[in-house]
Amino acid sequence: MLVSRNFVDLITFSRSSPAWRFNSSGILVQETDGVPRFDYDPVTLQPRGMLIEEARTNLVLRSSEFDNASWSKSNMSVTANAATGPDGAMSAEKIIPTTTSGTHGVNNSSSTVSGSTMYYWSVFAKAGEYKNVRLRAADSVGFLGDMIVDLTTGIISNPSPTAIAQPLGGGWYRLTIGFTTNASPTSITHGVWVYDNTGGATFSGDGTSGLYVFGAQLEQGAFPTSYITTVGATATRAADVASITDLGKIGFNPAQGTLYAETRVGALGNSASANTFPHMACFAKGANIGVGDYIGLRISQPDAVHVNVGNAGVFNSVVPPGSATTVGATEKVAAAGQGASIVAARNGSVSAAITSRTWPVDVDTLWIGSQVGNTRFWNGWIRALRYYPRRLSDAELQALTA
Repeated sequence: MLVSRNFVDLITFSRSSPAWRFNSSGILVQETDGVPRFDYDPVTLQPRGMLIEEARTNLVLRSSEFDNASWSKSNMSVTANAATGPDGAMSAEKIIPTTTSGTHGVNNSSSTVSGSTMYYWSVFAKAGEYKNVRLRAADSVGFLGDMIVDLTTGIISNPSPTAIAQPLGGGWYRLTIGFTTNASPTSITHGVWVYDNTGGATFSGDGTSGLYVFGAQLEQGAFPTSYITTVGATATRAADVASITDLGKIGFNPAQGTLYAETRVGALGNSASANTFPHMACFAKGANIGVGDYIGLRISQPDAVHVNVGNAGVFNSVVPPGSATTVGATEKVAAAGQGASIVAARNGSVSAAITSRTWPVDVDTLWIGSQVGNTRFWNGWIRALRYYPRRLSDAELQALTA
């Protein structure tokens, strides 16, 4: 019999900082410390699931105060709180090219940077009287990357390889570029530039026309994550940590079982990140996979979904049939086993069994969206998680994951 329980009665959740999500109306809202984020697609307003992310730091000072002296202006003025932002408040800043002929931009510099390291620079933007915006980034050694976006269409020109224009509804986009720093930088300068409506970089403004910006972020990592507010200093969003520590509440059976997850992929197993092998869920003995038993549903580097099984620190993978996954994809994955016979299922197909490892017996925790709560975070959405205290048949696994 399938049993459903309330979240707080079953799952232990922690996050030692506030964090942002989109609500069911498509508005960006901030949850307080320790509150899980049940996130929605801001365009379709459909639920995406519980958002689980690793810790990240926003290195931008005054992330939504473009009028502040932290932002240098080049032929640009800024009107604070000029329009409704993605958070539903009067929080969007209007950046306005002056009447001086030239280029028009605002820049911010971050000095806490590392060499030969991946960063992402992002900002929320919306067309005003002007529609073309450019994001650029350079370190103290040289140019790093940029993108030009038409904010009425979302079309990107002159892009860096990792340029993204994510539509958010209401005319807003989150614009993002990724880049790797040079070997020995001392700082990164990142900015937003307004182009005229013909796509020209050099022009004279009228002193009142502009476009809207909100929520600037520079973060170290191999992929972008959700917005982090800063004021006078950098700020860190702590990791989302979820687990079930009383396996009796789910009727855990050490002889056999099935673990199933439906997720939405937020990031792949990028080798530039410490987050290789992002986990949907795993059974483990406490916070150490090198002791006891372990079984995890995860992505290998860079994009293959598989199941990893361990007994006393010795591991083998079970690879379900199917092609590589992609960011934004919905994955339905299950591991099922009894004794020394374990299979993996994905999207309606079931693997051959492996017999080199045994179904986990010596475990005491089900970790959700990470590997043992401190590493290899999913950095995406957990849409559903089920445990069955028996080994489902291959036909049942096909139906469950289809």
